Amino acid sequence: MEIEVKRNNKRLVKRIVYLTLTLICMITIFMFSSENGEESQNRSDATFTNTIINNTMKVFPNSNRDKVENLAVLLVRKGAHFSLYAVLGFVLFGYINTYELKLRDKILLTIMLCMIYAISDEIHQLFVPERSGQIKDVFIDTLGASFSTWVGCLINKKGEKKIGRTRHKTNSSSNME
Repeated sequence: MEIEVKRNNKRLVKRIVYLTLTLICMITIFMFSSENGEESQNRSDATFTNTIINNTMKVFPNSNRDKVENLAVLLVRKGAHFSLYAVLGFVLFGYINTYELKLRDKILLTIMLCMIYAISDEIHQLFVPERSGQIKDVFIDTLGASFSTWVGCLINKKGEKKIGRTRHKTNSSSNME
């Protein structure tokens, strides 16, 4: 009985933490999407993008600088989509994983909720000056969420194996007494 109460309390704490992280991630995505086109472009053109461009031009001095810049901006912008939704997918899976559902349902629910949020995010951008909603961004976002959900599953399975070994050792040692 006492073990069950501790387990439920631990599960509740996990839910609160993961839900809080999920909401923070969603708010962050919303804030980025609320930036007008110029602000968003300036963020993409920040130091990281310029570093990629400058280093690429050093390694490949005969490259067309405009093409390198376009590719760098594309990779940074789409990489940001993938990464932000990967974080969202991971923390949302952590939250959903605290419920007693089949693993398949947890995975599908996580990916579907992230995809719905990505769609709503792209619709939101239609109303932001100098921004547009892109279906390809929904695809990239969903890919990021799917990837991190898969990673979450692997981490979860590894943790379950470790917990199973610990419980087995505990049961074995208590049986010896």
